Amino acid sequence: MSLFQGVNDLRSIVRLIAPHLPSALAVVLAGYSTMGDATTDDALNELFTLLEGIGIEPIEGGLSSITLKVPEVGPDGDANGDGITNRQAYHWYVDVLNYTDMDYVAAAITPGLTPELIEVSGGGLYIEGSDVLLETTVVGGTPLSYSWWKNGTRLEGQNQQNLAIPAALTEDSGIYSVDVSMDPVFDAGNTIMLSAFTEVHIDGTPPDILACAQSLELEADGSCQATVSDVTVMVQAQDDYSPSQALSIVQNPEPGTVLSPGDTEITVTVSDEAGNTAQCTVLVTVTDTTAPVIISCPGAMVLDADSYCRTVLPDLTGALSATDNCSIADALRITQDPVAGTNAALGDAEISLTVSDEVGNTAQCSVLVTITDTTPPVITTCPATVELDADSSNRAAVPDIRSALVATDNCTAIEGLRITQEPTMGTYVDTGNTEITLTVFDAMENTVQCTSALIVRPFEAEGEGESEGEGESEGEGEGEGESESEGEGEGEGEGESEGEGEGEGEGEGEGEIPAEGEGETPAEGEGEIPAEGEGEPPRRRRRRNSRRRRRRNSRRRRRRNSRRR
Repeated sequence: MSLFQGVNDLRSIVRLIAPHLPSALAVVLAGYSTMGDATTDDALNELFTLLEGIGIEPIEGGLSSITLKVPEVGPDGDANGDGITNRQAYHWYVDVLNYTDMDYVAAAITPGLTPELIEVSGGGLYIEGSDVLLETTVVGGTPLSYSWWKNGTRLEGQNQQNLAIPAALTEDSGIYSVDVSMDPVFDAGNTIMLSAFTEVHIDGTPPDILACAQSLELEADGSCQATVSDVTVMVQAQDDYSPSQALSIVQNPEPGTVLSPGDTEITVTVSDEAGNTAQCTVLVTVTDTTAPVIISCPGAMVLDADSYCRTVLPDLTGALSATDNCSIADALRITQDPVAGTNAALGDAEISLTVSDEVGNTAQCSVLVTITDTTPPVITTCPATVELDADSSNRAAVPDIRSALVATDNCTAIEGLRITQEPTMGTYVDTGNTEITLTVFDAMENTVQCTSALIVRPFEAEGEGESEGEGESEGEGEGEGESESEGEGEGEGEGESEGEGEGEGEGEGEGEIPAEGEGETPAEGEGEIPAEGEGEPPRRRRRRNSRRRRRRNSRRRRRRNSRRR
């Protein structure tokens, strides 16, 4: 079957074979429309013969048979019915508008496509209240008259080249066209009527925001700043004229803006193509959640307990150093627990230091404080001097005199004090003076000392150095007389003679010789000293011996003191 069966005009033929036409064929068709001679017909017939390979059969009677049947496709015909001959259209499209041959062919055979001789500009979308100006441009001829129309209704009195619509309202929207009577350059002297139109939309309705971004909370960084994010992606809007993708959505501040801590309101503006706008706001809160940084914390310390066994804790806040991302150093608040001035007992106490910034973020460190007792006890009473008689070996055991010491301490109770002595109790010492050192220890081993003297007297056997009956006489009314032989006492050859009223005589030229008749030994049988145990009661004898010992010890002390002086 022939491809052209049932086709009786050139426009339909061209549309059928257009996908298969090389550019050369388009040029030939263009030339045919211009020339319309037999040579061109023969050339086209031969071209169609070559196309048989793709199923196109030659036109019966040749191409010229179509032009005879359809004169509209000839040079003087009007292929698209626009009132312009094919020859005139070719001249206009190719020579004036610089169309290609292929573009000319498409324009020449497309119904309703008029060559661009006139143009109306200024149409489009406007916001209500805008001034709209529609302008007519005429090319390729001389305009003779203008007539303006709106939605097919003639606008009376509007016969100028341009149409002005001041302060346009929504009811001014519509299709505006202009009829131009003109004398075309390609057909001088032949007046033609051409039309052009444009559409005007007056939009007085702002976009409708369906969803706005929710409030945002941002954390300040180490520089006490936060960056604004893009909240426009969370906004949904629609418009009566502009499609959603044509809506403009912007925010202020823009994404990437740096914010400080606090509340900032972001304004989101949605604009349609006419310029109508709608807005919503997003509250952005920047918070500082970063704790201060402690640079240095006071180190552990040791404090001495006072006389009451306690210590007043010092103020350590000034010894702490810290920084913060948002608060300056002077704005940081430093506290301690327990507070300065608190009394702390003996032992370890932990002081907690807290640094707070202006919004309440905190950091802590702790200081170990050790309270020690370095105060020694106080001795209020030290034992007095102790005197002892030596035993037969001329030695004496040191007694325990610790109980005679009285002491107090700031931290240790009296019953908790430990007392030592040196030499210790039971230690044997020789005659003479011995110093006893007493040491008091409290619970922390603090010590205090005092010394006491121990005097050990030499040993004396009972009756040593006495001879009774010699140098001792008793007479009536004369009391007692004592006579001690030379060599008595301390072995110094000293003798003692006592008569009435007690007298002393010392051997080796010392002392006085009694006068004649004084202190003489009684005649035999007169006042004779009875032998020991004879004629004397035992009680009297004991009393006499005791008196003798006392007098002898007294004389020895006097002599000792005299020699020391």
